[in-house]
Amino acid sequence: MALADWLDITEAHIRTRFSSTELTAFRQTAQTPGDEDAVSGIIDIVTAYVRGSVAACSRNQLATTGIPSTLLDAALDLITVRIMQRAHGAIVDVDGQRKSASERAEALLRQVRECAGPWIPVPTVAATVTRPVLDMTYDANDRVQVFGYPNQDGL
Repeated sequence: MALADWLDITEAHIRTRFSSTELTAFRQTAQTPGDEDAVSGIIDIVTAYVRGSVAACSRNQLATTGIPSTLLDAALDLITVRIMQRAHGAIVDVDGQRKSASERAEALLRQVRECAGPWIPVPTVAATVTRPVLDMTYDANDRVQVFGYPNQDGL
């Protein structure tokens, strides 16, 4: 089965990192009665984090939902560690592979933010992203007025 260019992270994806028993145990440990599902909350947080990393590079376009399939592995590495930290406050990682994978995922997302990371697929339907323009204002004639140290005298 081929991956779509953009996809939503599901629990089925997470089960590629945990056995069903392990995921159920983490879920029960991390949750107190009345809490929402911690796993779905972590999926939402990591999805937003990955999307923010993609949007930070002005060359990239965001789909209306989901993350690029090229970053799924990195997102799952982050989710794995966050689920374990939520459940135990520590990472259950005897040989250090899960922590190393999480650190590699963070480094990859840093590259994506700096426009140096892997190819990000162009979505079929792009979301509207408003990127802030720093140190610039517009006058009444829509001309750019750069605001910086030399012209802030008196402020």
